[in-house]
Amino acid sequence: MPSKKKKLSAEQVRNERLNHKRIIMRKIRFIRGFFMVAIFSLLGIVLYIKIINGEEYERVAIEQLVTSKTYDKVIKPNRGSILDRYGHSLASSTTVYDCILDVKLFLSDQVKDESREKTLNILNKVLNIPMEELQGYVKDDPSNELREVNYFKVAKGISKELANKIKEENPKCIFWEEDSFRSYPSENFASHLIGFIRANGEKWGIEKQYDGYLTGEEGRSMRLSTDLSESDIKITPPEHGDKVTLTIDKSIQNICENVVNKIGTELSPLSSSIVAMDINTGEILSWAEYPNFDLNKPSNIENINDMILKAEWDTLDDAKKTESLLALWRDSIVSDTFEPGSIYKPIVVSAALEEGAITEDDTFYCGGEKWFGSQRIPCHYTRGHGRQTLQQALANSCNVAMMEIIEKLGYESYYKYQREFGFGEKTGIDLPGEISSANWLNTIEQLKHSVYLATNSMGQGFTVTPIQIINAFSSAINGGNLMKPYIVSKITDKDNNIKLSNTPTLLRKTISKETSELIRNMLTAVLSPSGTGRLAAIEGYSIGGKTGTAQQGRREDNNNAYSFLGYLTADNPQIIVSVIINQPQNKEVQYPSPAPYFREVMLEIIKYKGIKPTGYTNVEDNINFENDAVELPDLKGESLAEAANALNDLGVDYEFVGATGSVVDSMIPLPGVKVQPNSSKVTLYIKRASEKEDLTKVPTVIGFNETYAYQVLKDAGFEPVIEQADYGEVLENITDNPTTFYEIKENTPQDNTNPITEKNIISQMPNADTEVPKGTIIKLKTR
Repeated sequence: MPSKKKKLSAEQVRNERLNHKRIIMRKIRFIRGFFMVAIFSLLGIVLYIKIINGEEYERVAIEQLVTSKTYDKVIKPNRGSILDRYGHSLASSTTVYDCILDVKLFLSDQVKDESREKTLNILNKVLNIPMEELQGYVKDDPSNELREVNYFKVAKGISKELANKIKEENPKCIFWEEDSFRSYPSENFASHLIGFIRANGEKWGIEKQYDGYLTGEEGRSMRLSTDLSESDIKITPPEHGDKVTLTIDKSIQNICENVVNKIGTELSPLSSSIVAMDINTGEILSWAEYPNFDLNKPSNIENINDMILKAEWDTLDDAKKTESLLALWRDSIVSDTFEPGSIYKPIVVSAALEEGAITEDDTFYCGGEKWFGSQRIPCHYTRGHGRQTLQQALANSCNVAMMEIIEKLGYESYYKYQREFGFGEKTGIDLPGEISSANWLNTIEQLKHSVYLATNSMGQGFTVTPIQIINAFSSAINGGNLMKPYIVSKITDKDNNIKLSNTPTLLRKTISKETSELIRNMLTAVLSPSGTGRLAAIEGYSIGGKTGTAQQGRREDNNNAYSFLGYLTADNPQIIVSVIINQPQNKEVQYPSPAPYFREVMLEIIKYKGIKPTGYTNVEDNINFENDAVELPDLKGESLAEAANALNDLGVDYEFVGATGSVVDSMIPLPGVKVQPNSSKVTLYIKRASEKEDLTKVPTVIGFNETYAYQVLKDAGFEPVIEQADYGEVLENITDNPTTFYEIKENTPQDNTNPITEKNIISQMPNADTEVPKGTIIKLKTR
């Protein structure tokens, strides 16, 4: 049975209730005390933060308040420079400034009338903005929509020099935004290759291909405003883009540009191109096209040298104008195709020789035509060449001989070799827009038909890109190496560290070295007095090559492309040049041969490179064999001081690539290459001789005057050499705001009013912050 609960007395009940109340009161006092301690602790923390870190936390809080009184702008980085192989600038970016006026603050009581007047006068005087226009911006009446605006762009794209002039006057309510301005100093120079950036952000050429390296990282400019009397600018600087160095030789490019523009003037073709390439490595030395355009103003018809487009421009509607410009900007060397004609014949002969289908001793009879059932295919020399050797067949560009050769080779072998030489696939060149032309080649089923096979032997009935044909032709005569052509040799960051490096790449072997040597020697006959390319010959020089003429599109239209591919020299080929003239519209010139244009290009290259003749030379060519070209020594393993001495003695500029080092690891151009003093730059890749060696960081002296710069480098333990920069010489690392230093004599009062009459340093080699041994020669240039 459940136990009975003991009954408490009245006094016991009273005592129990009292004890319970005491317990509750103790808990309340404890909780109250805890909260008081917490509150005082929190106040202490707040006071500590306010006193010790208050300014910083306020700034952070303000930064988070982006209202109509504040702004947050992106600072565009300068795109990296694009340079030729010797360091000449082809594209560069400079920092410019936008002038911003805080109109609301300008009109507030915080700014005095005389300060307003002074500010407007400065803007009027320095920026040439009409006073009436400026007064309209700051008109203090309801009709002025800018009255409540804290951000108004008064002017944009202002140079650093002009911006500094305004800053020196300390105008009120003016602040600045950085921007970047892209410029192309040589205007139409290599316009398709270098490319440009449209206002909508669309990019072309190298600017597009290597955009990720060139772009850099954006910075940030934030204006923080707590009230109308206080404003603050916080700037996170941008990271500028990397420097892209091309394989292009500016001097060779200039030669080709001049000739391709001459073709445009004399023949008015739909298009024309001249490409020069290192035949053994695939490095592109020139990339010249007609018509071309000014990269600074690519849409401006006045800066476009297309005679046909200029003549009809005013009759075109906007859609047609846009279409015409897009066609003009397209890089025809990689994006357009043409029927190659006879310049393709050496490819067919190479394949037949390699397969043993023919030998160099075979002969061929040409009666002027060849029949395939009821289909007649004539030779271009309809009277017939008669009996001829293989070399004569190439020299005469005989169609009948080629048709016999491809028959002996067979369609299956021919199809295989056509693909082996790279037709129907992209070359892989580092440019945007390359096409494979695979859809314009005959299938193996089509080649079973004798007529298709016959027309292929003459380079007709299919199309290729200009870059494909020069690359395949090079393979036929360079020992059978199909190389990957390339435009960019290296990409370096601001510290000259290499971020990307392209080197010669062998795609595959096409034919044997022996077959290639046969073809190379045979093609010299093309430039013989009886050959089709005799107008390309230069006396005293062993040059090989091939002419080509091919109908384009419908045969009845009789629209031809004329071409010439040639190389120097036949016994040791180094450079190959292609000249393609697509459908000339000047009908007054009946047979527009590209051979004389090739000769003009090659003759200038011979002069530029100082290439000595191997035989008799016609003095009328006026080749100056005693020119200033110098041969580069092998500097690998040399100390930096020895290397600098050697190059200084030759008058050749140089740059060191690598953040630290004391010896030369490798160099570009390679040893033995001939270069022109004062127009060439040698890149020396440096490395440490050992981990323990003592290296010193090179101080920057750009902007200093000669005396001061010399002393700074001497004090740091280096050997400065000062030279005057040549007129027109383009230099890297040039300051845009040179500093003038003053001579300081002991115990002489200085008023800084009489600067030394010395020139400032505008370039130094090696770059500042490179770590090299003390005693290294530092080459300085003034202008």
